[in-house]
Formats: sequence, structure tokens, C-alpha cells
Amino acid sequence: MTTSPPQPTPKVSINFFDLLAFSRPTLEGINGRLAMIVFVATMEMELSDGQDVFAQISNGEIPWFLGTNIVLSLASLIPNLIC
Repeated sequence: MTTSPPQPTPKVSINFFDLLAFSRPTLEGINGRLAMIVFVATMEMELSDGQDVFAQISNGEIPWFLGTNIVLSLASLIPNLIC
């Protein structure tokens, strides 16, 4: 009786575009983190200054919003790139 050799396990691709594929949970994690941070930050600004979302946007908060999105997106991708 002959036995077949064990099959090698496929390597997980850490290509940047493969990490952002819809079959991976990376996008859902990034989207969830960003949604939670934006919601909490928006509510904090509204409670502390009394400004609604549209007033915050018109007062020049977009660079902070974009910077936070970039930093949190990269921070969410780093653990997947290291493994």
C-alpha cells in the first residue's frame, strides 16, 4: 500500500492589491474602524462646540478627516503586510 505525500499548504499572498480583495476581511475592518472614529469625533465636536457636521466641514476640518483616514487605513494594513 502506498501513501501519497502530504500536500503543501498554499502560501497566503501579501500583495497589496490582494489584501484589498473582496474575499479578504481587510476592507471591512478598515471601513468599520473609520466609521467608528468619524462618528465619535463628529459627536464630540458637536457636543463640545455645538457645530453640526456641515459646519465642521465648512470650517476646514477636511484635512484632519483625510489625514485620519490615511493613518488608520495604513495602520489596519500593517499587520496583514507583516505576516
